[in-house]
Amino acid sequence: MANQALDIRHKFPGADVPNPKCNKLICTLMLKPTNESHNYKVRIEYQFQQKPRVFVLNPQISSDSPHLYRSNHPAIICLYYPREKEWTPRDYIANTIIPWTSIWLYTYEIWQMTGVWTHAEAPHSINNKDKKQHLRGVSI
Repeated sequence: MANQALDIRHKFPGADVPNPKCNKLICTLMLKPTNESHNYKVRIEYQFQQKPRVFVLNPQISSDSPHLYRSNHPAIICLYYPREKEWTPRDYIANTIIPWTSIWLYTYEIWQMTGVWTHAEAPHSINNKDKKQHLRGVSI
């Protein structure tokens, strides 16, 4: 956990990353996916051996946005398909979760303008064959 915190502080100097307590890391930082994008205040919570949770604190994400875990407020954004194990506890948050969050935010901005989610996605209601074909879609 300490290595995760050090890595985030090193790669994102403006991030607020208190020392982890009780095997839990909480990080708050500002992300701006492009020069034309909003500044987004994001909080990442990581409990050891669990998947990180990412909250967009400000500006508020539209509740009808795709790829949100809606049971929480603020909603947790869905960055990857957990069954594919694209992220493991061996991965560094600064190398994966934070860049993926920026891509998600950029895709969200495009979705707001066009109504189309332009990044690869893995809907949970389709079978594996269809999912693999769907994942070959547009990526950023």
